[in-house]
Amino acid sequence: MTLPDWKQKQLTAHTATGKPVCIIPARKTSVRLPGKNKAILGGKPLVQHAIDVAKESQLFSMIVVSSDDMDILEIAYECGVFPHNRPEVIRGKGVQQKEICIYVLGLSQVPKTDIFCLLPVTNPFKYASDLIAGYDLIWEKQANYAGSMVRCSLPSDYALIEKKGWMVPRRGFQAIKQSQKYDPEWRYDGAFIFARREVFEIEFEYGFYGSKVARYVLPRRSVDIDTQDDLDYARYLWLKDHPILSTDGTGAVASLIIPGVNSETI
Repeated sequence: MTLPDWKQKQLTAHTATGKPVCIIPARKTSVRLPGKNKAILGGKPLVQHAIDVAKESQLFSMIVVSSDDMDILEIAYECGVFPHNRPEVIRGKGVQQKEICIYVLGLSQVPKTDIFCLLPVTNPFKYASDLIAGYDLIWEKQANYAGSMVRCSLPSDYALIEKKGWMVPRRGFQAIKQSQKYDPEWRYDGAFIFARREVFEIEFEYGFYGSKVARYVLPRRSVDIDTQDDLDYARYLWLKDHPILSTDGTGAVASLIIPGVNSETI
């Protein structure tokens, strides 16, 4: 069977420059949820979920965990991926993910591949099959970026901002119309973004909002964890897909473990 042109190009790129590089940014500090990247879900830290799904996909020539947290770097080492101890220049809460990526891509240890993947820790509901589909998408669509997205619940024109002590529509009253009259709006959901390295470097100021962006939608509910409420909801969703039953010692079910209610570690 003849392969599609985009698949042939993908395989040729693997031969020429190798498979993509995966970058997992996981800093120590988090303002709204301290220790977020080490929060436990399904019996393991969020950062390990990202590492495991990257390894399972078998897509990557190298998986890099970039952190200023020695615990996270130790997890990366134990999982058999490259732990990158961030220097001062890319530490701190003001550093953006695009800055982490450009720095890591410039390291001498990191292969100079055509495509890389930004794999945030905070959405643990991505599977290896999603990464594979996202990687195929960037080739099939001839896109410069391919990211997992979720549809916005309301049009951005509905947002209110404060002016002179009063709340007013962000773009003015004249911009407001019925929601069904708006084109669908989308946002990244914190699962993954694939990017062409050369284009990313040229369009660096735009981050991952540059030219020719393709959309992938996770075929399941997910949450981008940023607060304790988000983490509680993630544990609820995780339990629905991965029920954990305790027994009374005889094999009979004694209780259902409910995240945030009778367990703090689900």
